[in-house]
Amino acid sequence: MKNYILFTFLLVSLSLFSQNTWENGKIEFENGTSLDCQIKNENWSDNPESIKFLNQSNTEIIVDLKDLKSFEIFNKLKYIKASVDFETSSSKLDELTATREAVFEKKVLLLKMLIDAKADLFVYETNGKTRYFYRVDENPIKPLIFKSYLHNNTHVMTNKDFVYQLNTDVSCGDSKLAVNSINYREKELIKYFEKYNTCSNSTIVKYTQKNKSKLNINLFAGLSLIKSTFESGSDFYINNSSSNVSTFRAGSQFELILPLQKRNISAFAELSYLSLSTSYVETAAPNFTSNTSLDINKIDFLLGLKYYFFINEKSSIYLEGYYSITSLNAGKNELVSVLTTESDPDPIRTLILDARNEGYAGFGVGFKYDKKYSLGLRINAAQNSINYIYDWNQVNSEISIIAAYTIF
Repeated sequence: MKNYILFTFLLVSLSLFSQNTWENGKIEFENGTSLDCQIKNENWSDNPESIKFLNQSNTEIIVDLKDLKSFEIFNKLKYIKASVDFETSSSKLDELTATREAVFEKKVLLLKMLIDAKADLFVYETNGKTRYFYRVDENPIKPLIFKSYLHNNTHVMTNKDFVYQLNTDVSCGDSKLAVNSINYREKELIKYFEKYNTCSNSTIVKYTQKNKSKLNINLFAGLSLIKSTFESGSDFYINNSSSNVSTFRAGSQFELILPLQKRNISAFAELSYLSLSTSYVETAAPNFTSNTSLDINKIDFLLGLKYYFFINEKSSIYLEGYYSITSLNAGKNELVSVLTTESDPDPIRTLILDARNEGYAGFGVGFKYDKKYSLGLRINAAQNSINYIYDWNQVNSEISIIAAYTIF
């Protein structure tokens, strides 16, 4: 138990240390005013719709998209609000349209600035979807058009009109030749816009703060359905009994969103508590009766990975795999087997065995909504609590339904 408390303390300390920081920046408001202040850098995986800042009284204030014009954290990042044409088609294979033409919807968004110069480059990211925008001089911001579509219902084709746009609007010197081989990727687009602005003798401000990892803490609880079996083949009798048990599992999960472009992979460490109590009764010729009870109280420590599939701006499906590397005793962990006969209730033999918690693998699938609420199904590999006894087995197979809440 001391190890559990220490480990929990270390993880909580790490989470507090790794959280978002207040940094010097500037906000321009829609009403025409501006403010130099401290802004909370939340390492946004998706473009934000609101931000937090500290006023002169050191009070935390939230400002929404409708009241923002732009904001920046000095020397790191800058976002500006704009009404833009947003290409809405899906890139998922089973949702591709049959038309080459891009489909636009007018949206007001906070665009992240990547290059600030004669030709500006912006990006907007939401739930795995990435769209790039550009502006030359004081002209309106336009989308760089890129769309996958299904040709003749058999072949996946790509509309790369952004190449034509760059050739037409952002072309200087030999950049027109180079653009024909460019891909719709941030690194390549940044390099191209730098080349163009250098050719145009423009001062370049580059905002390329790398994605940082983000730590989420999830609290969860759920119902575990366990098939528990007990087998013994080296006694006065042969026992082969099973029982179905329902119990609860609860705990906390420390999830680190990895600093990848789509922010859809995470690693996690998890502590969960499980209490299991069941019994088996078996009779065997000539008149033996075995009464066996099992009590397990443990805290599992798991390490695992998650992969998110984004459905829309608020919803995602995830797959996870994990392994329990150790378990801590949190109470009684033993198997007690008492052998009697029908004619004599006094025990012929009483065995008390340690129920040892071995490591196990598992996988799960779940649904997450609004980056806060999730519901998942987990299946754990079978665990033998007395595999150290020859020809004796006590095996638990577990399926769990888990509900979780992300506190931050």
